[in-house]
Amino acid sequence: MKSLHEVPGFHTWKTIEKISRGDSYDEKYAITNKHHEKFLLRITKATDYDLKKRGLMNLVLVDHEVSISRLLEFGNLEYGKYVYALFEWLDGDNVEETIMNYPSSEQYTLGKQAGQTLYDIHKTPIPLNIEKWDLVYASRIKRKLESYTQSTFTLEKAQSLIAYIHENKHLVEDRPNCLLHGDYQLKNMMIQNHHIKIFDFDQIAYGDPWYDFIRIVPIAKDSTDFARGMIDGYFKDNVPGTFFKLLKLYIYVELLGSVSRALHFGQEEMDHFLENYRMVCEWYEKSDIPSWYKKM
Repeated sequence: MKSLHEVPGFHTWKTIEKISRGDSYDEKYAITNKHHEKFLLRITKATDYDLKKRGLMNLVLVDHEVSISRLLEFGNLEYGKYVYALFEWLDGDNVEETIMNYPSSEQYTLGKQAGQTLYDIHKTPIPLNIEKWDLVYASRIKRKLESYTQSTFTLEKAQSLIAYIHENKHLVEDRPNCLLHGDYQLKNMMIQNHHIKIFDFDQIAYGDPWYDFIRIVPIAKDSTDFARGMIDGYFKDNVPGTFFKLLKLYIYVELLGSVSRALHFGQEEMDHFLENYRMVCEWYEKSDIPSWYKKM
């Protein structure tokens, strides 16, 4: 346990329960104070402190009508070695664990809520001096394709994916920047009284708004109805023609760049990756629009 006593309000805490759920490297704690108020405390190494601080400070500016876990405190521990962030606690059921308990029509409706919430997060004011997205992403494409090549692992149809990336990378030109959640997927959503609430802003960043759909792969794997609803909710049932082509580019780059990581973590992780890879290839066999996307 890090130096929790350095966090403001520590003297009011009654219970501190470590949370083991999740796959991040953060330490997470459920905190209850003497007033019976509950909070989520995250502690991480102070890597990219300034960037994370800027993003989290922008999180405070998200409209208060938007259903997210609110940031309450943020700062350093142990002379800057670690960073802590204290959030409101969200009650409810985790969406990843419960979405299939709902009928298809309600999965779609919940997805629409998630899409509208993402749109509202993206409307948050951000600094003007953010690096242009096309420059950031050009570097990311280069890095991830090099990572795939250096892995020496050969994926079936990989050359087709690489060709698509090179033919369509111009689509990122002049894309705007916004505040990104960074990991917008079912495991970071709660359902409370049939309403979606969003948490876990650990990967908060700046970039193209549409890049926040990059986790549509695990979402659609669990619920294509929720995934369709999320897209329709975000765009208010009027999806721009270029969205799907750009989403396909983002997904392809992410997949190819994930090979080295999957190899590093062993056969189980590699099997999981290959399952997702084959699934995505099937989505795009006939169109730039994934096969599961059909209008209600």
